[in-house]
Amino acid sequence: MLSWYYELRGWDERGIPRKDTLRHLGLDFVIPQLESRVNLN
Repeated sequence: MLSWYYELRGWDERGIPRKDTLRHLGLDFVIPQLESRVNLN
């Protein structure tokens, strides 16, 4: 059920927002910072 919730939110299986989700929310500037810390899909 948790994986379903994450999918609805646009997050990966770890609960981290996907790049597409961040772009949709206008948070493009966060992507490089997150990529330096975790592997984004």
